[in-house]
Amino acid sequence: MEKDWCKKTLIFFVVALLVVASFTFVQPVQAVSNEPYYLQSIASGNKFVGARMYGNYFANDNLTNVDGIYMAMGVPVSVEIYTSDKLPIDSKLDFSQQNPIIAQLKEIFAQINDIIVSIDNLTNPMYNGQNGLPQSDVFKYNNATTGQEVEISSDTYTMLQLAQQCYLQTEGLFNPCAYRLVDLWGFSSRVFTYNLTTGCYAQPYDRTFVEGGGYQLPTDNYVQAFSDEQFVSFAPSSVVLEERNNKFYVTKNVNPAVVEQDGITHTYHQWLDLGGVAKGYVADLVAQFLESKGLTNYYISVGDSSVRMGKFLQDKEHLIVQQDAFNPAYSALGYNFTDVGLACSGKYLRNYMVDGVVYNHIINPKTGIPSNGVVEGVLVATDGHNYTATITDCYATALSIMDEQQVVDYINSNPDVLVSALCKNVKGQQIILSNLDKNSVYTNKTTFDSYAWALEKSNGQLIINENAVAPSSRNVGPIIAIVVGCVVIFAAVVIVLLHFVKKSKNNLVAQARKSSPFMRADITLYFILVLVVVLLLVGVMPEQTAVVQIEIHDMQTDQLLFVYNVNKDSIYTNEQNGWTVTTERQNNLLTVTIAKEIDGQTHFNKIQIDISNNTTVQMVSSLCGRHQECVKTFHPITMGGGTIVCSPNNIKVVTK
Repeated sequence: MEKDWCKKTLIFFVVALLVVASFTFVQPVQAVSNEPYYLQSIASGNKFVGARMYGNYFANDNLTNVDGIYMAMGVPVSVEIYTSDKLPIDSKLDFSQQNPIIAQLKEIFAQINDIIVSIDNLTNPMYNGQNGLPQSDVFKYNNATTGQEVEISSDTYTMLQLAQQCYLQTEGLFNPCAYRLVDLWGFSSRVFTYNLTTGCYAQPYDRTFVEGGGYQLPTDNYVQAFSDEQFVSFAPSSVVLEERNNKFYVTKNVNPAVVEQDGITHTYHQWLDLGGVAKGYVADLVAQFLESKGLTNYYISVGDSSVRMGKFLQDKEHLIVQQDAFNPAYSALGYNFTDVGLACSGKYLRNYMVDGVVYNHIINPKTGIPSNGVVEGVLVATDGHNYTATITDCYATALSIMDEQQVVDYINSNPDVLVSALCKNVKGQQIILSNLDKNSVYTNKTTFDSYAWALEKSNGQLIINENAVAPSSRNVGPIIAIVVGCVVIFAAVVIVLLHFVKKSKNNLVAQARKSSPFMRADITLYFILVLVVVLLLVGVMPEQTAVVQIEIHDMQTDQLLFVYNVNKDSIYTNEQNGWTVTTERQNNLLTVTIAKEIDGQTHFNKIQIDISNNTTVQMVSSLCGRHQECVKTFHPITMGGGTIVCSPNNIKVVTK
């Protein structure tokens, strides 16, 4: 009997491993113009439903190499207008042709371009009135001395008013007069603008940027001088705004900072930068312009971080996703919005590393150093009236500097503002501090489950739940238990076998031939045990979510080339860096071909999306050098969080 039991145990162990292995292998594969802008149609499914303009502004590349000065690349601006009674769009738009709809759209987009350029001309700190450039209001202020009054435009006056309002509301955490600090740490427009022979607006505190090695850190004397409370003040008594006889003025009422360096005394006047409000202000002005024409179905994005939106198609909502702050290639969550101003910010957007420490572009004006708060990424939204994109721009910056409790206090004090802050707390946990409706949030399980939803209601206020645990953390215990259990079983089997072989090898063989090793009861018992193991594994495996969005990225530039939203049945294409994107629709099959000329040969990837039932994404053909058959190695993706990577073509397909 002992010998039979040993052999049965061994066979059970082998069968259990085979069943578990086969169960694991069948799981879905998971992955931890002549104009300065372009015009194109917008398609939703097999219908054309709108028009888009997009281009680069704010020190855009049209100004590259002006008299030896190389300008930084600008920020992308995209404006989408969807079909409505006021402006019906139901066919592909050939903007080289002329008809009433195209003429109307061209006029609208030309006026939008004028709006964007006008704000750029007012706020760009590098526009000095030379080399064919205008002289911006911000440049005039920055070059003014203490007590000097500068005449400014009504738009600059409004932006300064809004910024000052946010400065006071956030107790100085949002502060455009921290621009000297931004410049000091190497994140200003000036740092990215240089003259090949003489340098451009060189400063005594400039250091060498080491490519791939970071930026040399500033010395403490400069940090302290530029973060001095009086020097950095943006209070109404320090930056004085006044309107007289329909003209607008600002006065710099701040004494300069004085720094001793190598026996030389340097004097620095206060600088301001309206980059933290200008993008949102552009979005607000464009929205006001569209609404003045009765167009309420639109989406405006400036710099991919400042957004103003009306309604989507047929007055539906827009699905907005928030990047995972710790894995920016993926989204963490999504939410439906309509008629809001919205802004996103994150430390991952611009930073450099020195001696293993990451320094990001969000500078705390009170400490004078890059923010080291808990917030790594934040989304802020509020009702889309007046200047909400401008305001949320400011709030997003301020929230990025706050600690946990400050974020919670802000959320409780501003119930009309929706906030989603992705943080890492002092315990090292990834948490979400948000007043969004958790039940209405779309989640990417691959990344979302690494966050704990840390706020809960108590007596009408949101408080931090210190015991909140990320879903992925909850599964660690059972997984460890199963692994330990399997190790114990394996060790027991080995011990029994060794004992068995040592004592009765010959007798075991003889008796095994005569006896029936398994009875019906044995088979039933072992089947139940195997089933229990499988069910335990199923219980600890992360929950899968259906595909709601498919994206194609150019991995070299991180450009988003194609998006298909399953819920809206909408297609977005963005042909950049030589890539062409074509789509073909046959019933429930959508085929996307993305192609590019490489070394005289057209390389391509063809992706097929089946939306007949559960959405399935598969690469069906490709040409990427000598790897034409590589598509055979890719399994179909049926769940969110999947990835297909074509390394030779540097293309990545992501499901969310």
